[in-house]
Amino acid sequence: MDYAICNQQKDVYIKLKDGKVETCPKNQMQRFEYSKAKNLVDNLPKTLKRFHFTVIPIPEISSAERKAKNENKIIVCKDYQVPQSVTEWMKKVEGLNMLAIDANKRKNQLLANLSNVDKQLSNCLHDIELDKNKNACAGYMSYKTVREIMKRRRSIKDELSVVQSLLDLNLAGIAENKLQKTVQRLEERTFNIRDVDEILL
Repeated sequence: MDYAICNQQKDVYIKLKDGKVETCPKNQMQRFEYSKAKNLVDNLPKTLKRFHFTVIPIPEISSAERKAKNENKIIVCKDYQVPQSVTEWMKKVEGLNMLAIDANKRKNQLLANLSNVDKQLSNCLHDIELDKNKNACAGYMSYKTVREIMKRRRSIKDELSVVQSLLDLNLAGIAENKLQKTVQRLEERTFNIRDVDEILL
């Protein structure tokens, strides 16, 4: 068991600092072995003897008792306000939502353009297939037409590939869902009082 040194009113305690006796409040009291505490009381300076210091035992509190004392002590956040910095991130996520909407619109446009180009290509190829009287000049013009159509088709497919990749990532949905969960967790945060062992000085 440890002991402390205090006055009769138990509002002034004794501690050692650099080997010298000092008075202190209860929250700064020092623990001593009984023999050490008794020796200090018996040899206090005259200026402190008038306080009638005495040695008192410090009741032992087990870890189980401390744990029971702190059980169910949960601090709940009741008036959380979303910081401006978090609000700005939420606005950026809204921007991702707009990006997803724009990408989906563009995808539909590209699919329509691709369908139209495929029709043009089909018309040109059938013209080459069915017209048996083309000369070299007409054949060259058909070649140029097919080449231009294929270049437009490749450009459309390249952009469509990028847009589709963006949509497949689903950045807006993922970001919004995770951000909402994070903000909700901040609003509903709690803190469980931790079990703290007393420090022996």
